[in-house]
Amino acid sequence: MWDKLNGESDQYGCELAFNSQNKRTDIVYYRWSGMIQGLQVGKDVKKCLLQITDKPKNEKRIHPTQKPVKLYEWLLMNYANEGDRILDTHLGSGSIAIACHNLGFDLVGCELDNDYFEAAKKRLAQHQSQLRIPMQ
Repeated sequence: MWDKLNGESDQYGCELAFNSQNKRTDIVYYRWSGMIQGLQVGKDVKKCLLQITDKPKNEKRIHPTQKPVKLYEWLLMNYANEGDRILDTHLGSGSIAIACHNLGFDLVGCELDNDYFEAAKKRLAQHQSQLRIPMQ
């Protein structure tokens, strides 16, 4: 369960995701106040910090159930194996596409709504065009 910690937001307070590998559901915390992004994802709510001052990193919502890229990165790092090909049958805003790009996973994404699909492709292309400086 992704506890959005979004307080008085008009969005739902949580979402469920099922892991078929181990037949369990875990609580994952990530601060999502509107489109203000958190810095930490994980199972410890005390580490779930709110990013307020770095506005350029805050995302514009392009899909009503848009997930944060950091959430998908956390899921991939904890449940996917190197070399896995990821299938997303409901691509939506493309957050998982960005996470897969960041972490080097191949992705097959499907989306029925052409407007969302085109917006996700544009979002991914914009992300891929950004220069990245390796941190050591």
